[in-house]
Amino acid sequence: MTSPTRILLISHIPELHYDTLLRQRGFEVVTATTLAEGTTAWRPFEFSLVLVVVGEDVEGPTAFCDQLKKLDPTQNVAFVTGWHTYVPPATCPDEVIRREHNPALFLQKVKELSQSAR
Repeated sequence: MTSPTRILLISHIPELHYDTLLRQRGFEVVTATTLAEGTTAWRPFEFSLVLVVVGEDVEGPTAFCDQLKKLDPTQNVAFVTGWHTYVPPATCPDEVIRREHNPALFLQKVKELSQSAR
């Protein structure tokens, strides 16, 4: 039996319920509400994917992503953003997932990213 895919979810907007959605689909989710909590919860080679819900500030999450990639270059990181948030293409996250009202599309992208890990 395979163990569930582990995801670190950093979300300052709990009412989005990404953690519940991911758990219902069989992912093991560790949640944090701030980047500092995420830094404390993260361990190299422990998570298939780190999901960061990004608000207006892209610099903090980008610096967090850069820090993770220095410690574990194979770590998959995705930003979940609103349609109005610009993430420069040459920055750290492996993927930018637009926050839409389409849970199936969100889950599909998360599944693809977590399966491409290592």
